[in-house]
Amino acid sequence: MPLVKSEVYETLRMDPPVPFQTVKTKKNIIISNHDASFLINKDEVIFGYQTLAMKDCHVFKNAEKFNPDRFVGDGEKLLKYVYWSNDKEIDNPTMNNKQCPSKDLIVLLLGGGVFHAL
Repeated sequence: MPLVKSEVYETLRMDPPVPFQTVKTKKNIIISNHDASFLINKDEVIFGYQTLAMKDCHVFKNAEKFNPDRFVGDGEKLLKYVYWSNDKEIDNPTMNNKQCPSKDLIVLLLGGGVFHAL
């Protein structure tokens, strides 16, 4: 079953169901990447493109290539960088975040589809 879940996560990483996200900041925040940090002031709107973010070669080796066992074993540590559900895959939806409340159901249903296809 870990390989099936890994295939599902890899599919969601490569082609997120909601590729564009926007948010209006509630406070001043600093966003950092591998090269720099950026100040985003309160009440500014941020636009994110998940398809690009999920192919970060600094995080995912051979990021442009579909790797069905990417998230098996030690690869599970990479799930903290998978944001297809509007937050980290390792986090849970709450009343205070905008994460998809049915994210676990989606992974289960897609996993059933992959398993059935095998």
